[in-house]
Amino acid sequence: MSKRSQLIGAEHLHDHVLKLKFADGVELMADFATYFNTYATVGERRYGGPKLFKRFKIVGVHALEWGDMAVVFSAERLRSWRSTGVLPARSKQAA
Repeated sequence: MSKRSQLIGAEHLHDHVLKLKFADGVELMADFATYFNTYATVGERRYGGPKLFKRFKIVGVHALEWGDMAVVFSAERLRSWRSTGVLPARSKQAA
């Protein structure tokens, strides 16, 4: 697995937005609101609620998950998920 697709960190920013950190130094902001509100199954939607959304885990460096694999996004998928909510994170200098 290349460093480009190794997920090494995730931080909850607000609502359904996480800041994702990859081993090659790239940081992205991912908004999961559309997924949990539109595409998630009935069982998956519960993890989009305020308390459970914040209880995500990184599985190795391969995936982001909620609820013991109930909802799983591979690091590779997150890295290329631009059309549905992943944007480059703003650098601290730009803030």
